[in-house]
Amino acid sequence: MSAPLFKEVTSVAKELGVPRSQLIRTALHDFLRRRRAEEITAALNRSWAAHPEEVDPFLQYLVYEGMKRTEWRE
Repeated sequence: MSAPLFKEVTSVAKELGVPRSQLIRTALHDFLRRRRAEEITAALNRSWAAHPEEVDPFLQYLVYEGMKRTEWRE
């Protein structure tokens, strides 16, 4: 870990009142969760692009409804 990153992690952990190791575990957990979600999305996108006529209309509805309930960040 670079010195500037170490200092920032230490500062944020102190600000939040948690041990540095807990902050790092939480950050890694969040990163891995987002990565898995991105992999699933990419696989679905590849599948739909390869077989657009085979997408079940009900599945499309469920995806659309789920996307409406998702907080999107730029």
